[in-house]
Amino acid sequence: MKDYSGIFSPGTRLYLWSSSSSPYTGSGQHLYVSQYSALSNSASRDAGMSVRCIKQVTTGLGTADIKKVTVGVYPNPTNGILNIKTDSPIENVNVTNIVGQRLKVQYSNNQINLQGLPKGVYIVEVVMKNGQKISKKVIKN
Repeated sequence: MKDYSGIFSPGTRLYLWSSSSSPYTGSGQHLYVSQYSALSNSASRDAGMSVRCIKQVTTGLGTADIKKVTVGVYPNPTNGILNIKTDSPIENVNVTNIVGQRLKVQYSNNQINLQGLPKGVYIVEVVMKNGQKISKKVIKN
């Protein structure tokens, strides 16, 4: 709130002004907050001051820095050799069966060898070097 000499009690009181006027007096409405109380009140419209909010810019990972990784597995269904196509480097590949058991499979040159596994549904989890994990459902014939 301002008085005739500038800011009134900075850091001790907060006045949040509404754009609508009081239905009783036509003056400006505000919410007054202090360490002791919070109340709604009205006062002359020239008592309010405008407030400018400033967004702090932080360094670090923002949404513009997140790259969506695309991973494709083919052919699906497969008879045994499953190819992985991705635009990012792969750290690790895990294969689990439908009951959640992790299976040992051979992975090299962006290919997974499922030939020793029985027919069924499997989950292939591709762990990228950036930490992202992408899971794909695969059917082995």
